[in-house]
Amino acid sequence: LVEMSNNGIDTTVSGHQFTFYANLAVSEIYPTNGPEAGFTSVRIVGLHFIQSSTIMCKFGNVKTKVLEFISSSEIVCMSPPSPTGGVTWSVPVEVSNNNLTFSGNGVRFTYDPRAIVLAITPSSGYDKGGSRVMVYGSNFQNYPTLSCTFGSVEVPAYFISRTEIECISPPHPARAVLLEISLNGFDYSFSQQVYNYIEPPTVEKIWPLSGPGFSGGTLLTVTGGGFVNSQHLLCRFGQIIMPAAYISDSSISCRSPPGQPGLVSFEVSTNAI
Repeated sequence: LVEMSNNGIDTTVSGHQFTFYANLAVSEIYPTNGPEAGFTSVRIVGLHFIQSSTIMCKFGNVKTKVLEFISSSEIVCMSPPSPTGGVTWSVPVEVSNNNLTFSGNGVRFTYDPRAIVLAITPSSGYDKGGSRVMVYGSNFQNYPTLSCTFGSVEVPAYFISRTEIECISPPHPARAVLLEISLNGFDYSFSQQVYNYIEPPTVEKIWPLSGPGFSGGTLLTVTGGGFVNSQHLLCRFGQIIMPAAYISDSSISCRSPPGQPGLVSFEVSTNAI
């Protein structure tokens, strides 16, 4: 009970109650970063959270309501928009049970400028996956959560620079999918870059089967299936790659390169990989 006295002896009899809570604490958050536009669902782990109408989160100086109360040690809040735009910026994330007294642990959430995908190469690959896809854009970050999504399939991304990353395409049925990236594994770009999964070409016959080694230049006709009329249509003689000319989806031609006399493998690529 909370009562008052003017003389140190006589007190009011109001019957108002005051509750002492255990000190709450924030120990970790996930994800630890999100886009500057906000709206990232942030899972906050700590101690002594109390489910009530007054429990609040605070990102820097901005208060937000709790989206989900999971337990006394875990809640979910949504990040507000960043107070600054175009730069990486971090703020402490704190929690209050009474919307007045907040924790003071200083666990920080980082705002990132929006990641944008401008181009990908190659823009197609085989349905078996395994193609190295270079992604070009802006505001990429070297985070362990950096990833690419091919349709709904997420794969790790390898940071090269703020404007370039690399991803390995996962297996996927042959069709076009959107390729997007995420810095935190939750929020994704909306760049609408299309990656086409295609079936690999097949080689049934090449003619002729031999030609001069050192001079090269033999014109081969290749019969098979799945050929496409693309600048990325190539023939590979061992480790040497040569451009191919499209005739039809079942026929192409290419010239043999100069090389040492001997037997080499022969393959066709429709995406330059």
